[in-house]
Amino acid sequence: MYHNGASFQPVPNPTAYGTAIDRFNRVAFPPLQTSAIRLVAQTKPGHSAGILEWRVLDDKLNHAVAAVASASYTDIYVGTLTALNDDAQKAKPVAAKPQPLREVNELIGLIPWYFNLPDPGYESGWKKLMDPKGFYAPYGPTFAEQRHPGFKISYEGHECQWNGPSWPLATSSVLTALANLLNNYPQDVIGKEAYFETLKIYTKSHQLKREDGKVVPWIDENINPYTGDWIARTRLHELAKTDPAGAKRKGGHHRGKDYNHSSYNDLIITGLVGLRPRADDVIEVNPLLPANTWDWFCLDNVLYHGRILTILWDKTGHKYGQGKGLTLLADGQKIAHAETLCRVTAVPAQ
Repeated sequence: MYHNGASFQPVPNPTAYGTAIDRFNRVAFPPLQTSAIRLVAQTKPGHSAGILEWRVLDDKLNHAVAAVASASYTDIYVGTLTALNDDAQKAKPVAAKPQPLREVNELIGLIPWYFNLPDPGYESGWKKLMDPKGFYAPYGPTFAEQRHPGFKISYEGHECQWNGPSWPLATSSVLTALANLLNNYPQDVIGKEAYFETLKIYTKSHQLKREDGKVVPWIDENINPYTGDWIARTRLHELAKTDPAGAKRKGGHHRGKDYNHSSYNDLIITGLVGLRPRADDVIEVNPLLPANTWDWFCLDNVLYHGRILTILWDKTGHKYGQGKGLTLLADGQKIAHAETLCRVTAVPAQ
């Protein structure tokens, strides 16, 4: 319903109302102007029901965002590479002199699924995530697609370039977006194997080989997608040898240490293990671990909606003694079980 200035009225000419559970049901109606909207639901007599989430979207805007995200190589695909990355002499704020966009596929074009924004049917762009000429790399994904002639890994000019290196900010965001795609969209473009492979690569990237040869856990700014070298750190470390003051002005070679865009725990908890955050009392688990990958895992002592959760996968039933398969416990009590790695839901007893 919308407010016409005097009272709430039904929207004109709506399409049919769907009632499918555990997913968005789409209702379309002609565009209108209003200062307030209201959702009214009539439940089946004698039954209770609830609506977890609802949204009102501009149809044209929503389709435009989704179309951009799934564009082919020949289309402009969120092409934000500017002359900042092409010429070291132009390494200055883009706002000072607008630069032309480039026709290039960029990883950030997959971010709309972080917000579950696109309608179903726009998933084709995800094929590039695992394409060696697209974004896939040993320490990737790359930020720009590798088939583009402007793609490069440079140790000259500005130390923070987005025309080739892999960035934890983009990688973690895209993994969250991929988890949403795999959980909330009916599609066959990409699967759990891609999530697990990308997460493994991201995990392998979380390290640094020190000058004494010791490898330590590490997260930094931007990484060479072929070697695993933290580019900005290396650049600033080298600059300090010839221009200590200049390196200090830029923050020093440790400026990217513990870079705050990792969100690694979320990727394990809500993605790989599959505890899906919800606003209601339903506990939903949908592991993105591919079948026949691990024999067991355990996520324990998770405080969630006032409960302590334990999520177990035990292929044989011998590891944890809670039975064969996927088990969900709340406050030590078993509330859901499945023989395979699949979606399970439960509402703990009050």
